[in-house]
Amino acid sequence: IPKQRCAEIIANLKGDKNDPVHLPYLQIYLDLLYVDDFKRTYPNGAENDPAIPLMLGKHLPLEFKSDEIALLGNIDVVLARFLEQQSADTIKTLRATHPSVPDDFVSIILDLLLTPEGTRKPLFRLQDGGKYIQLKEVDSSLLFYSDSLISDTFNLLYDKRLLDITESKIELSHETLAKPIDLRRSGIKEIKTRIESVYLEWKKT
Repeated sequence: IPKQRCAEIIANLKGDKNDPVHLPYLQIYLDLLYVDDFKRTYPNGAENDPAIPLMLGKHLPLEFKSDEIALLGNIDVVLARFLEQQSADTIKTLRATHPSVPDDFVSIILDLLLTPEGTRKPLFRLQDGGKYIQLKEVDSSLLFYSDSLISDTFNLLYDKRLLDITESKIELSHETLAKPIDLRRSGIKEIKTRIESVYLEWKKT
């Protein structure tokens, strides 16, 4: 990647801040940049493009342009998109064994790992004395769902590196994930508030 493109990428990662670039940010950002650019460069797929000789064991060339980097957006946009993709993929996988899983179940799980202020909050799984706590006992919002669905969801999110899971606690794998989860949660709350407001106004008429 040319130095100028690197500078543009770093500027998107930092935004208006002067904080150092975190490695998880960089990994997610570069992955989405690569996927988008690959689709633009090889819209038919590399294996179906007659203009591309198959080069076993070699990477096909890509060029990251300034307008493509700008189009991808800053890190907040990228993280929100990453979270949506991972959530949708998790639900799709869960439906193979849990057909009735609700569309927002990943959001329900991730919301448990945030404070009201939108920062990372661990779920502690051990009481004093070392007694293991079932996940349904950790938060009552899980009482309506099967143990296998809850367990499978946490395991999938762990496999996708969204969560850290130990014997004693579960938490988001990085504080950077808290912001897009909180923004999505705030957006849903705002929509619900508007719907309730419209309904109340309708009842008055």
